[in-house]
Order: sequence, then C-alpha cells, then structure tokens
Amino acid sequence: MSILRNNLKRLLRDKFNFIVMVILPVTFIALSIFAGNGNLPVRVGVVDNDGTFLTGHLMEGLGKNCMVVMLKEDEIKDKLLNSKVEYVIKIDKGFTDEIIAGEDARIEGYGIKDYNASIPAKLYINSFVSSAKAIAGVSGGGRDSFERGMGYYLEGNVAASYKDISSTSSKSGQELQSLGYMVMFMMYLSVNAASLITEDKKFKTYERILMSRLSLKRYALENVLSFFAVIWIQILALFAIMLLIFKMDFGASIISLIAFTFIYSVVSVSMGMAIVNLSKTLKQVSSVTPLIVIPMSMLGGCFWPKWIMPEVLQRASSFVPVSWALQGMEKILAGGSIASVGSEIGILLLFSLVFFLLGSAKTNSFA
Repeated sequence: MSILRNNLKRLLRDKFNFIVMVILPVTFIALSIFAGNGNLPVRVGVVDNDGTFLTGHLMEGLGKNCMVVMLKEDEIKDKLLNSKVEYVIKIDKGFTDEIIAGEDARIEGYGIKDYNASIPAKLYINSFVSSAKAIAGVSGGGRDSFERGMGYYLEGNVAASYKDISSTSSKSGQELQSLGYMVMFMMYLSVNAASLITEDKKFKTYERILMSRLSLKRYALENVLSFFAVIWIQILALFAIMLLIFKMDFGASIISLIAFTFIYSVVSVSMGMAIVNLSKTLKQVSSVTPLIVIPMSMLGGCFWPKWIMPEVLQRASSFVPVSWALQGMEKILAGGSIASVGSEIGILLLFSLVFFLLGSAKTNSFA
C-alpha cells in the first residue's frame, strides 16, 4: 500500500489542502451562524374580515411573538411573492359567531412552502382557536359568558401551552446550510486530491510506475483509496467541529447523516477524477474547478433555499448531484433514517457512475 500511504502524506502535508479541508468550511459555517443569530421575527399578514373582539385578541397575542401586518385580501399573493410577509391568515366574516355557535370555524392560512420559521405562528393560532372553541362549548352559546371566558383565558387563568420554536427552526436551517458548505468543500478537496494524478504525469512518475512491477490497476486502486481516505477524514473532522464547537443538534439520526455523507463522497471523488482526467494540465484543473463546483453549489442549495430561485432554475437543480445530496440530508434532519433516502442514494450513485465513465474513458485513452 505504498502509493496509498505516500498519497496521504502528500495530501495532508499540503497547507492548501488543509485550508480547503477544514479552515474554509469552518469559516463559512461560523459566518452563517453569526449572520443567523440576528434573525428578525416572522412577519404574519392578517386579513381580518370579521373585526370582532375575538380577532382583535388573536392579533394582539400573535403580535407578542411575530410582526403582524394588516392586509387586504387582494394583497395576499403579491406580499408573499415579494417577501413582504412570510405567512398570511385570512379570517372570514362571521368567524366569531361560528365559534360561539359551536360550528367548525376555520382560519385560512397562506405561506411559502417549507418556510419553517412560520411554524410558531401556526402553533399559536391553532392553540388560540382550539381554546376559543373549548370556551364556547362551556359557555353554551351565550355571547356574554363566552366573552367573560375569553377574558379569563387572556388574563392567564385559563392558559394554553405555547412554545416558541422559531429558534429551533432557524437552527435546523443553519445546520442544513452548514452541511451544504461541507458538501461544496468536499468537491473542492476531491479535485485537489485527484490532481495528484496530473502531478504524477507531469513529473514522469506515472511512466516510471508503468515500468515497475506495480500494476496499473493497483496504482489506480490505491490512488482512489487515498482520495476517499482524505475525504472521510474531512467529513469526520467537520462533523466533530459542528457537534463539539458549534453545538449543533443533528437529532437521533446523526449516524444515518454521516453514513449518507460518506455515500456522497463517492460522487465527490468520481467527479474530481473526471475533472482531472479530462484536463491536460494543473492550470486547466484550477480554471475549470470553480466553474463547475460553484454553479453546482448554487443550483443545489448550498448558499440559499432552492425555493427562492426561479422555477426554471429549480428544475435545472435536479440535474446536479448537490441538490439530491441536500435533499437527502434534509430528510434525515427531519427524523428520517438511511432507509428513507433510498431514492436519493440511487440517484447519487448514478451520478457517480457517469463521472467515473467520463474519467475512465480519458484515462484509458491516455494509457
């Protein structure tokens, strides 16, 4: 295993590789956490067509945890699409009368798909409406007794359990973004590691190996194993830093998450080998790498949620492996296991096969 040991020494001694392996991803993660600590409260738009004491109390309580913005019904779509509000509720006329009468009164909600920061507002609204229905049931349909009961409720004598999980939602978003940065720098490190092949060709090491007793297959195998080894070291180091230093909570599925990241390393290494083998010089590798890695990271959601991109770019993101990697990671963060991301694993392995075929075709023609 002389090639494997020698490659690991070369890769780990290189200061630039250490920067790409640890320093840059940790810096990006720290900046994202620092920027996320100043998050503004979620903005909730309210269309109140009822205008009663009950809806007034609802907005008053909602305003303690969110920023309430009064809207007209025809403004809902525009305000959501232009990010003026993150969530909108519409209260129909007669809502309070339906509550008092014991009918199944509902509040319509409109929001941006997968925007987790609106969860606290939804929880408070559901809690308030449920409590109002319970009080109406006890009051027997009498408006005066219902108002007295709501007064007790608002004073705290009758309380609903409410937990503000906005920080938890924000934290899970930070964790996914941190994983996105790790995925991006895994690709950079893979290309740097695979560049050893180009260095061997440049300094005639490749030809000397072919003339020795070491077979070409063994040389290729030990090269690939060294590339995987350095990527796995990066993965374990970054997870340790995120857990021990940044105190991130990846839930009960941390083992599944690490295993899934290891699987993604197959894509990363095969892509790095394809880039290197299709390039003639190290200069070409350095020029091509950011032109491939950065757009893939942007489309895949490493820098921002995919839903904020135009629909055409969201469709294009399906053709980059980063998108499937982050989709799988998001499922695991939500409580899934490695078995729940079987489709994502299958697609990632297909990407690996494509990259491997591209790289090996060039290698075979060279040999």
